[in-house]
Amino acid sequence: MSFELWMHGISPTDPHGSLERLRDQGFSTIVLGGNKEQLAASKSLGFKAYACTGTFSRSKDFRDEGFLAKDVEGTPREWFGSTCPNEKGVRRANISLIEGILSETEAEGIMLDGCRFASPASGLGAFFTCFCHRCQGRAKELGYDFKRMKMHATQVYRTLADGRLGKEAPDLTPYAFLSAIAGFPGIADWMSFRATCIVEHFTNVSEVVRGMGAEMGAYIFTPSLSVLVGQRYSGLTSLLDMVSPMIYRNFPEEPGPACINKESATLARFLQRGGLNEAEAAGTIADFLGLSEEGRSISDIDQGTTLESIKRELQRSKEGLRGVSKIAPILYLGDEQVNASIRDAMDIGLDGVNFFTYKDELIDAIELIAKQVG
Repeated sequence: MSFELWMHGISPTDPHGSLERLRDQGFSTIVLGGNKEQLAASKSLGFKAYACTGTFSRSKDFRDEGFLAKDVEGTPREWFGSTCPNEKGVRRANISLIEGILSETEAEGIMLDGCRFASPASGLGAFFTCFCHRCQGRAKELGYDFKRMKMHATQVYRTLADGRLGKEAPDLTPYAFLSAIAGFPGIADWMSFRATCIVEHFTNVSEVVRGMGAEMGAYIFTPSLSVLVGQRYSGLTSLLDMVSPMIYRNFPEEPGPACINKESATLARFLQRGGLNEAEAAGTIADFLGLSEEGRSISDIDQGTTLESIKRELQRSKEGLRGVSKIAPILYLGDEQVNASIRDAMDIGLDGVNFFTYKDELIDAIELIAKQVG
């Protein structure tokens, strides 16, 4: 099987021309929104065309603040333009949207995006969600101790928010880490609960998509961050036909959800806010996530993680997603060192790479990528 080149998006000013250029450069798969004409044009030019949809989007029918996720103090938090992931009306709307796209367009499959809980990049308060009445009810149905989850999440949140962590970096040896988790079983339950809820919606969507004869795919968080947002790889592999772990090395814009550099730097700032100095905070998070960022500051990590960290995540993607037919990680098209990560992806034996997102001003980078793979 040849190594595939995927692209998310096309030129807004010259859609057909950009499709032709991508075809001529050897790109084989296009991921778009639900635009019927663009999907048809992609298919006519020989592309495999997928439609990407958001998941828990705060659309016009769900603008009321009551649909938002709530933090440990009961404050509504919007994250990634999303509602509480356990809002049934939002879930139904997502599935209805997907059914419409597959019925009315030539999309061969769906790439589900944003099917998760809030990430660190959305802020400390947003990350420590959701503790609304919907989640309380669902936790009870699933057999979780919601009161304990909320109590331990509140304790950890307040330790960070109030600067009470202390001045010494936490010990992250396996023994010490397991001891810490044992002292806060509600945190382990909270993370497990989030993952259970996310698998539930992935399951419901996958049944619909596959039932309509289409392929089921998703954009998911990179391996080191995925469990933090409720995307446990082991629970997703049987539900997906293709998957793009989002492995952005040096995405420049804030807040950068899903981007390794922004998310890991934000986590380090949480620890710094809790009382650690910058060097200890950066080192602790690098160790915690298993990244190769030794001796680097938070600002260094924020500007871009190392190529070695990306290589580790590419390898973890292959290992964690065994059983999925096609794995094409997303790399940042604007990364000036992206070719090195493409070589790593090829050497590791991944099926291809996906790029977010098409920009006319990056056509030179696209051509260089095509030459390397070709």
